[in-house]
Amino acid sequence: MLYIAFGKNNINKTTKDALKKLSSEGKFYQWISDHHHVSTFPQSSKKWFEFNVTQNSTIILKRGNNLLFRKPKDLFYNQSEIVDTSSGYSDYIVEYDSANYKSLKNVIENNKLQDILEKLILLVGGTIENDLYPNIFFTERIIDDI
Repeated sequence: MLYIAFGKNNINKTTKDALKKLSSEGKFYQWISDHHHVSTFPQSSKKWFEFNVTQNSTIILKRGNNLLFRKPKDLFYNQSEIVDTSSGYSDYIVEYDSANYKSLKNVIENNKLQDILEKLILLVGGTIENDLYPNIFFTERIIDDI
């Protein structure tokens, strides 16, 4: 369905009508139905998007400054933030502005080894202390050979 909605080929009227009908099923389907304003995320890496779908059971779509995460309900860490649930899958929408995120490379480049280690210890320490895990988006490839 994603390849139909986000494919380069024009969608025929029957498919458009089917997508519109599905839009009543939840946010995910609304976003797909309005696919002209939505893209897969990250848009720059189809392989990363597909890897996320196949290995993490997670679909991420971007519309404006929002990301929609769709995955099985039991894979969400915090169940209270879930926007929509249907057929065992749930949607979660967050604000996203790439200007607010930096790659680890950008954070540590041109630093001395001691400074790099201090930044890594701070990151890991905050993770353990708060029982939170960083969710880092960046323009670099996450995995070189998928």
